[in-house]
Amino acid sequence: MATIVKNISKVFFVEDENGYEAIIYDFEEGFVSVQIPINVYKYKDKLIFNVVRGDEFVEFLSGAFKEGSNFKEKICEAYGYKPDTEFLGFKMKLAGITCTITKGNSSFYSIKSVVEGVLDIYSKALKEEADKKAYDFNKEQSEFDELINSLDVIFKSDRAEAEYEENFGGRDLEVLAYGQDFVAYVQYLIRQGIDNVSKAVKMAYKKFDSLDNNITEGLSAIKFVCQYCLYGDEIFKSYFNILMQKANDEIDKL
Repeated sequence: MATIVKNISKVFFVEDENGYEAIIYDFEEGFVSVQIPINVYKYKDKLIFNVVRGDEFVEFLSGAFKEGSNFKEKICEAYGYKPDTEFLGFKMKLAGITCTITKGNSSFYSIKSVVEGVLDIYSKALKEEADKKAYDFNKEQSEFDELINSLDVIFKSDRAEAEYEENFGGRDLEVLAYGQDFVAYVQYLIRQGIDNVSKAVKMAYKKFDSLDNNITEGLSAIKFVCQYCLYGDEIFKSYFNILMQKANDEIDKL
């Protein structure tokens, strides 16, 4: 299939006389596009947002409108426009939020107020998104826990179940519980119509992994449970293959 190029953007790093460097993404219809440079970090379970070198960023934008600035001249030169091309202002972008700075609101404090307003909108939107993800995650975890608690491991026979109960003493209960839950969930998926044990194990591993329920030493527990459970040999082999593939992938990254 032929590649059809619709547009090519020229990105420029612009440095002022004070050493501040801004990234210019576009110059179109009189407006220069810039990205608000933000920093996000976590402090005591809270997301903190600020503009990187905020006052210098605002001063850079404000100064572009002042008499004696060569900003328009250099931008026109960079983008191949005539020197008399009109410079109307800036379009500032931040994750889908766009605002405009023109000569009329180009004072330092006006721009700073606009930037802080955009940052406030962005931080609230990001917090709402994070809260929703946390809610959805907790809801999924709760529903999954409820399902897991309703399941029991299906053993090969009554004798196999008796042997299991005789031999599980002395094992780490958390790790053993992981093995039991994993095997029981695989058996549940098979009962739900997943007729391929390997596929069921992969689905179970993905589910446990997505909910941060995988335990590093879980292989030993699954190996133990699989000695006595229905489909045990196939479940253990498939689980072992998943771990080997993950290990190989990590080695390939080195």
